[in-house]
Amino acid sequence: MQTQAARSGAAVARVRRLYENVVPNTMACRVEPPEEHICKFVPSGEYLVCFGNMQHDLVVYRYTGWDAACPGERSEPPECLTFNRFFQLAYRSTLAHGAEALCKDFCLAAHGEKYLIVASSTAAAPGSTTAAEAADARVPGTPLVASTTIHLVRLADGQQLDQYTITDDFVHLAHNSGVYLYEDLLAVLAMRSQEVHLLQVLERGRLVWVQRLGRHCWDDDAMLLANQAEAERRWQREQEAAGHVGIVACERGSDAGPSHVRPHHESNRQDVENRRARSDLDQRVPRAEAPHAPASPAPASREQLRLDAPRAAPARTTLALAGPPRLAPAPTLQLPDLLPGGDLSAVGQPAAEPAAEEGGAAAGAGGARGGEGGPSGRGLIEGLTHRILAYLYLERSRGGPRSDELRRFYYYFEKYAGLAVWKVQFLDRDHLLFSVGPGDAALLRSSDVSSQAYFLAVYARGAGRVVDLHDNRSGALLALYLRWPQLFYAACVQSPWAAFATPLPAAVAARAHAERQPSPLWSQPQMVKRLLAGVPTTAQALCASPYLDANLFAFDDKLISAVQRPRPYAEQLLKFVSRAHPERSRFKVQPFFVEAANGRPGSKQVVAYHFHPVLPFVLCLLHTQQQPLQVCIALRT
Repeated sequence: MQTQAARSGAAVARVRRLYENVVPNTMACRVEPPEEHICKFVPSGEYLVCFGNMQHDLVVYRYTGWDAACPGERSEPPECLTFNRFFQLAYRSTLAHGAEALCKDFCLAAHGEKYLIVASSTAAAPGSTTAAEAADARVPGTPLVASTTIHLVRLADGQQLDQYTITDDFVHLAHNSGVYLYEDLLAVLAMRSQEVHLLQVLERGRLVWVQRLGRHCWDDDAMLLANQAEAERRWQREQEAAGHVGIVACERGSDAGPSHVRPHHESNRQDVENRRARSDLDQRVPRAEAPHAPASPAPASREQLRLDAPRAAPARTTLALAGPPRLAPAPTLQLPDLLPGGDLSAVGQPAAEPAAEEGGAAAGAGGARGGEGGPSGRGLIEGLTHRILAYLYLERSRGGPRSDELRRFYYYFEKYAGLAVWKVQFLDRDHLLFSVGPGDAALLRSSDVSSQAYFLAVYARGAGRVVDLHDNRSGALLALYLRWPQLFYAACVQSPWAAFATPLPAAVAARAHAERQPSPLWSQPQMVKRLLAGVPTTAQALCASPYLDANLFAFDDKLISAVQRPRPYAEQLLKFVSRAHPERSRFKVQPFFVEAANGRPGSKQVVAYHFHPVLPFVLCLLHTQQQPLQVCIALRT
């Protein structure tokens, strides 16, 4: 009656409050482990997704619950339980063959758990990566994968409906890092080519290509560049046929003798009489041609002459399939101006005095045109890199052509042009959030990201440009992240139940601390970088279990959080204490009563906790190097 009498919109919150009194009270240890690798529960908790040991099969179990495991009036679990007492095999589907292997840590649910999205990859043959291919990678040290395939599978029976393959590239599949799903739009980040493949998951079970962002931002960019290249070749043929007459004339003019025309930079210090006398002399003496600068070699292209070719407006047809943009009702993401010292100046060599404006402008122009003055002699700067550089230049040029911010932009132009996309997520159907930083740090672990300096860029697909950009020390961005987390975790909220998941318990404490203290907590740079290390977020990485809701229970976020990922094993109890009733509502999860390392000190141990999204059920897995899997289950009897 209490849940039914709740006011509109508060029924789910009222139900979750009841979990403070319904907590796990029994530990079942030494559970016989399954033969498959356990991945995750689906958001509803009805199925458990696993993968076969050979990483060829998708194995799905149906959760049966405690009543099926221990029927009758028994209140204590038996000493030894099997995994099959709690889960019943639904099906086994073979998706990979031969050298192809499924990623055992990647799984997404689409269209309300109607479909599963899994991925497989085929490793490149040893020695197949040549020096040219290694140098062609936009991110240094990125491995080469022969093929990466995205599979669309129907959850009910495991039938494969469609697939999409990316060849000769690398997609970071572990823990859904390189793939993001928002409603029916799927973004896949290819690290080597620095391209984002946008796909649409149709209701009838098809994967449809929508757009590709990277070297080109519009579908007709390649055609326009091809037309420009053809016009360039035609212009070169005309110049060769003409024999560069204009340049030869310049050479003859330079040998015609001294000129009476003064350079434009000299000041006029002669009186009117002298100018009149010189004019009379010029009338009597034959006038020589004005001197020209010494002729340079014939240009190879108009790029070296800085001749701009007109470009027609591209057709904007890429959003027709994905439908019109649907913006969230939350406030628009508006980030403040860049901090003076927050622009990757600390990356690489120590900062030095910016060069003079003339030299910096030349370097900037050369890099923007893709000529010899570009960073590291690279070609034409295109796509996302061009959009980011254009936004930085426009922001830094607001103070005028001689501002310090613009000089810093010229000085660090090569570092800006060498930025690589680390991660991508959807904010809504039209806006993408990128994390861009140095290419050599693109494959760092998530725990090391907070120690790096990088940018967070908001890209609008409809406009084809970057609309906002800031570094990872932004106090305004942190305030927005703490106040409106649904902006960043919209893809994880597939139901009203999942809307209460808290991604970072420290964020709740930081928000409470900021409300008590007159000075905001986000004035501390290290705390800001630590809290923003999870942005961009990972799709479907949050567990909606009420026991991982930091607003209901207090726990050590170093040992466990709503973000589902394996953690190093620590011989500490998981303690959960109710925030509303700490004196009478608490429980502990103490798995692995036996010695975990089995007498082998220094063995690598990783623990994974899989909380059921709705029921008081916790599946604890301990992975020890060269040891069998240990399984413990915490449940309520």
